[in-house]
Amino acid sequence: MRGLVDAVFVLLVIALALAVMTRLSARGRALLTGWLVVLGILAGAGVFLRDGRVQPYFLAAGLLPTIVGIAFVTSRAGAAVLARTSPATLVGLQSFRVVVELALWALALQGRLSPLLTFEGRNFDVLVAVTALPMAWLCLARRAWAPAAAAVWNVAGIVILVSTVLHFVLSAPTPFQRIRTEPATRIVAGLPYIWLPGFLVPLAWTLHVASLRTLGGRLRSPKEMP
Repeated sequence: MRGLVDAVFVLLVIALALAVMTRLSARGRALLTGWLVVLGILAGAGVFLRDGRVQPYFLAAGLLPTIVGIAFVTSRAGAAVLARTSPATLVGLQSFRVVVELALWALALQGRLSPLLTFEGRNFDVLVAVTALPMAWLCLARRAWAPAAAAVWNVAGIVILVSTVLHFVLSAPTPFQRIRTEPATRIVAGLPYIWLPGFLVPLAWTLHVASLRTLGGRLRSPKEMP
């Protein structure tokens, strides 16, 4: 069971990375591949976790890709990519978080993560995950609801993601720790779960920002919806 959870998580990372790469240039694909490989090597070598303590520079593993992802989707190059991407896809893709939340829950059942950080505790990210596909369908595919509803959903998703990330950061055994959990939140500093803060969470941020950027144009010109 332990290996199965890890395998499912790795397969999710690979599937999402490949999906993202289909929208990127050759340079972008190389950069993303390099980032995932380097991050995996560093985590496997124990760079982020020493003597049972998560090193403070671990935060860079999440901040750097988040900044790069948001900068990209708000750039001209990103606008070109978004122009070729269905707004419904940007929302629907957030459903990948269902698998993430189930993996976290399984880790808690195995005693590798505190239940506090799952949907049984203070992690409400599952609400975004399970509503992603219905929201994409109702607002952007079937258009039964106004695009403004999807915009509100994205904002709510960002707020929930901020709360979830803070709980993970504040419960990790670093100098910034403020929440004591059992077990301590060390698992995200090693393989394969380093790709949670290093890829999956930045992807969630980026999709929200990309969706809001796309929806902004639709809200300004509601009659020009593609």
